[in-house]
Amino acid sequence: MAIASEQFKSQGDVMIFRKPIVLIAGVLLLAAATATAQGGSPYNFIRPVISTFDADAGIPVQIPLFIENQGAAAVTLEIAISGAPEYSLDSLSQVIHIQPNMIDVGLVHFLAMSAGTYTALLTVTDGTLTDSLVLTGRVSPPAGPFFLLPPYHDLISDIGTQLKIPVTIRNATPNAYSVTVGLSGDSEFSYSGAQTVSLAANGEETIYIDFFSTTEGFFSSNLTVTDGSYSMTALMNVQAVDRIYNWIVPFEDEFITMEGEQQTLPIFLENTSGTPVTLSINLTGDNAFDLDPAYSQLTLVQSATVPISFLSQIAGTFTALLTVTDGSAVDSLLITVHVQPGPGDFVITPEHYEFRVQEQTPFTCEFTVLNMSSSTQNLTLSLSGDPQFSMQQNNPISLAPRDAYTTQVQFQGATEGWYSATLTATNGVETDSAMIIAHVGDTHVPGTLYTLQYDGKDFFFPFEAAAGASVTKDLIITNVSGQQLVVDLSLRSDSSFSLSASTVTIDSASSATVQVTFDNSYGGIGEGFLILEGGSQVEHLFLAGFTTPWKDFNGLLVMNELDFGMVDTSMQVCLDVVLENTTQNSIPISNIQLSGFSSDFTLPNTSNFSINPGETKGITVCFKPSVVSMVMNEVLTFSFTNPASNPNTQTASVNLTGRGGRGIGTKFDSCGIVGWYVNTISAPIDGSTDASIELYNISNQSITLGNAYWEDGNQDGIYSLLTQLPITIQPHNPTVPSSGKQVVQIRYAPTAQSSTPGVEDVATLRLEASASQYPTQFWLTLVGIPTNPAPAGGTIVLFPKDGNVPTVDLRSAANNGIQELQFKNNLDVAVTISGYELASDERFEIVDPLDAPTKLQSGETIAVKLRTKRVPLNTSTDALIMHGSHEHLHSRFQLLSGSATTAIDGQPASVENFACTLSPNPARNTVAITLNQALTTGRVQVIDNLGRLVTEFDAQGNALRWDGNTSSGVPAGAGIYHLRISGTTTNGLMVSDTHRLVKTQ
Repeated sequence: MAIASEQFKSQGDVMIFRKPIVLIAGVLLLAAATATAQGGSPYNFIRPVISTFDADAGIPVQIPLFIENQGAAAVTLEIAISGAPEYSLDSLSQVIHIQPNMIDVGLVHFLAMSAGTYTALLTVTDGTLTDSLVLTGRVSPPAGPFFLLPPYHDLISDIGTQLKIPVTIRNATPNAYSVTVGLSGDSEFSYSGAQTVSLAANGEETIYIDFFSTTEGFFSSNLTVTDGSYSMTALMNVQAVDRIYNWIVPFEDEFITMEGEQQTLPIFLENTSGTPVTLSINLTGDNAFDLDPAYSQLTLVQSATVPISFLSQIAGTFTALLTVTDGSAVDSLLITVHVQPGPGDFVITPEHYEFRVQEQTPFTCEFTVLNMSSSTQNLTLSLSGDPQFSMQQNNPISLAPRDAYTTQVQFQGATEGWYSATLTATNGVETDSAMIIAHVGDTHVPGTLYTLQYDGKDFFFPFEAAAGASVTKDLIITNVSGQQLVVDLSLRSDSSFSLSASTVTIDSASSATVQVTFDNSYGGIGEGFLILEGGSQVEHLFLAGFTTPWKDFNGLLVMNELDFGMVDTSMQVCLDVVLENTTQNSIPISNIQLSGFSSDFTLPNTSNFSINPGETKGITVCFKPSVVSMVMNEVLTFSFTNPASNPNTQTASVNLTGRGGRGIGTKFDSCGIVGWYVNTISAPIDGSTDASIELYNISNQSITLGNAYWEDGNQDGIYSLLTQLPITIQPHNPTVPSSGKQVVQIRYAPTAQSSTPGVEDVATLRLEASASQYPTQFWLTLVGIPTNPAPAGGTIVLFPKDGNVPTVDLRSAANNGIQELQFKNNLDVAVTISGYELASDERFEIVDPLDAPTKLQSGETIAVKLRTKRVPLNTSTDALIMHGSHEHLHSRFQLLSGSATTAIDGQPASVENFACTLSPNPARNTVAITLNQALTTGRVQVIDNLGRLVTEFDAQGNALRWDGNTSSGVPAGAGIYHLRISGTTTNGLMVSDTHRLVKTQ
């Protein structure tokens, strides 16, 4: 199963999917329900993941509808909903076209104004088969005396055009009273209405927020309404665009399909004017396109989908022009469809099997023959090729429509060489085949028609190039067939590889050269697969591109850097900085030394030596970490004399990096417990901090933890478990807030004898269940940072040594407060500061940055002013990075912010009426998080199933969003995640809730 295509539009609190095709890996998991295994399901198309859900009055809910096509042909489904008027079907979900073996997601909107139970009947049909699903919504009373009804989707506005955003305030009580309105956020939003709004008993009032922007961008604002004791906040998002279309939303204008496959191409229209418009729609172009006459004229209120039918019996590229007009303005969109050759009446999968085995090693592979037609196929299977392959088959085989048959091919094992066979299926009219290739041993066996010569071995063609450069190598093809030969070359690769020719004609006993180029423009790796076909001989070459791991000093090649990775503090590791002489002259090496920034690195030998032409030698460096810390400031330098250089004598440098750890060894969760802590535990030297750590039981059985052992990192006793064991954790039910969890208390108390300020204290606590319980061992990793507050008016060392990352305690800073930090040049020489920056702009910003470059004499200081943008609920860290005049003069300073009293605030209250909903779930990309109580401050943490922090971000208001990425900006992989939302509500109560999310790939 593969992802075909996806288009969507962000709609505020939720993601409104524009024809998403979702891949579900394995069993589809969801908190609300478990899908019935296909085959035993009474449904033809519906995958009944959600049928019952909970909501609060006045809070809109989006219910994902999962539709599945397990057939061999694409289907077009019509979806309808009837019943309680609180339900409505999203306009983009009324007609869904699904490819074979794919899952699509539609959306049902639900909004109830009062408590109760609401039902609706959902039907899905292809015109012949019909599914129905009853949806039941259980609505609780409103969370407060009133609620807001804003547009719960994102809005689009043209630049230079004023947009009025309606927000309805509904009184949920039988008494009349007043509320106060406030607005904060981007300056493009404004509110000119009455600050105090009077609400009649059980009545409502609509206010309007104005939006106006002269530039493109995405803008947001918070509307806060309060009666003095209860507050509610609505997040409004507007995308300002300078668009060339009046009504067409050009999400997708290029499609791919196959011969003979009917496909519906969705074209999306949107009206942002607020006034209905009548549009004439026309389609011209290839006859394969067809527009339903019912859509030739359309009254567009907000949004609509225009389905265009496409069917071609031949391969090729087809185009059509869609025009939309209201009589004066005209939109046009060119639609392109690429039609690929169809698979025929039957196919063999996979198209080829390729094995690499040792000598005399047998193997078995399976091939599946699939009947793609609507009639029974009588097929004959045959195997041809090397005699090492065999197949036991009773012919013919009869395949019913859409049925499949699996056969096995055995390879008996052989001596070193290259072996192949072809599996063929035929019905007497049509034939399909698949190839089996076995590489036995390590030698590339010459072919019978042509041979290959290249700078590689064993079908592996390597390329190395410096970042931003390219390298070209020759592939020589020699014709040994005795007659003229045509060889076709097919390249499957990313854009990093290219060929000088795709076809060569070679005379008998002659050779042809094809140039293969690896372009390393982006500095990384490249992969490719080259297939050569000449006559009956087929060859395969694997192309691999690498970034050259050295610097070239006019023929002296020196490693870019030497990274020791993670080394235990009880170990010493010695590695070589490799030097290679590619010149014709001997090169003497002298003045070998370390910069002295870290005593963890040493040189066992600093004697001078020479490298002869073509010789490779190394400079040995040893690394023995003294503390658990990242060491990144050390540099190896040496001098060399090379006649090809100008000047002849130069100095080269190599960056040395490593990280110290304790008790190194990965420990995996062996049961069903996940646990995490709130950010980093930190405490002052000779002080202490108590941290609340939540353990969740994600298994289906209760777990009793009866024993705890400190495995490593706590020899000095700076950590202690305050919670009395045993404790029992019931299974976690993601639909019940705060279920299935227990909180354990850990005390962290660093001392001057045990810890160094700014250097992490890492310890591992092993929790075990008794033998009679569900087998459990859970390792909890604790990371503590000992701190010393920066002395008032004191200075900070500009270039710290030995890997110490200084911690600057800014926990007493207030919002919008400015603090000035003084950094002193602690070196004996003058240095130039080329600049400084913050690793993140979430909590601090730089005020009055210096004019770079700035030269500092020894002992001089430089001032850095920081403004606190936001004080987080819990203790958090940012980093200030200082850039010096040389590549090794880079320093990193940890900025501590948050609570001024403890590094981690007290455990958030477990408030049962505080909860969140996630939509969609499962999700492939962005997830909308809707809270039933607005937060004034808070954080969202995304935790993986091993308790590791994936990412975190601020939580304000009651409409949040996770973009699906990790903290480094790359998409999080498929799996189960836990979203923990904690913070302070508008009435000052600390709350938290956790939900499980299934993420697909």
